[in-house]
Amino acid sequence: MSLTKRRLRLYLASAAFLFVVWATYKTLFVGSKCKMGDNLNPIITNILETFEKHGIQVYLDDGTLLGMYRDGKVMDFEFDADLSIQQADLDKVVALRKHFQDSYDYSLYTLGDYIFQKGWTMLYMLKWEPYLVDAPCVRIYDPDKWYYADVYCDVRVTKAEMLNLTTFPPAGYDDPKNAGKMFLCDMEMGTRENCMFEDMIFPLKTIKGLGRDLPVPHDIEGVLTQVYGPDWRIPRPKGIKTIICNRTGWWASFLVVLVILFILSIPIRAEFRERERPRLPLSARDHLK
Repeated sequence: MSLTKRRLRLYLASAAFLFVVWATYKTLFVGSKCKMGDNLNPIITNILETFEKHGIQVYLDDGTLLGMYRDGKVMDFEFDADLSIQQADLDKVVALRKHFQDSYDYSLYTLGDYIFQKGWTMLYMLKWEPYLVDAPCVRIYDPDKWYYADVYCDVRVTKAEMLNLTTFPPAGYDDPKNAGKMFLCDMEMGTRENCMFEDMIFPLKTIKGLGRDLPVPHDIEGVLTQVYGPDWRIPRPKGIKTIICNRTGWWASFLVVLVILFILSIPIRAEFRERERPRLPLSARDHLK
């Protein structure tokens, strides 16, 4: 059998093996990541009920707000839950660490905490390093440290303070009719959604979802427009989940895996070609000296 035919059979066998591995992975692991409602709904409900019971004002934010308002559910391709509180309530939330652990087996982390169970996220750099929480101000994990809710902390500031905190002030901040208004800026600075007019958020109102009343900003559509732009009503899945969650079809997702593996194999194949290069026998090389 020629070397070319042996290589072709090897490639085909490798592709078949990888397809089996990929299909198994999608079936056992990816499926739950592509339909996040079943995983995030109880986390959202338990956190809201706990915060409200302890007098902590909380509301849905970012992707969770978008999904509940536009789609009536947690978006299928969501990664986590997003909630917001007032920074003044941060100590109250951190004090609930033991309550979440005892009641739901949840793990609560705050700024400066290390999540040692998430050290595997650095293995791609050939080192193990625990995850350091630097944003948001609180992260609450489910028992398996797989699904979580990010809790952002809003700071109430004046216009001058807001301009010192962000390079993305909200539209209309310099309009004379908005003179004297206060702003809410979350602790993760640097993106356009970080500061909003306080009256866009408060007083909170509710919408129906998850079998209960869900607290949301006063001007939901204004908040979503500032965060996601005027086309927020149009679903636009993005990121790796558009591949692994069948947004482009099972064949495309598998094809992407093959392309990535092919690219990674280039230096290995080059090394094999170098080793297979015909070499002169020792006697012939001695003759050439």
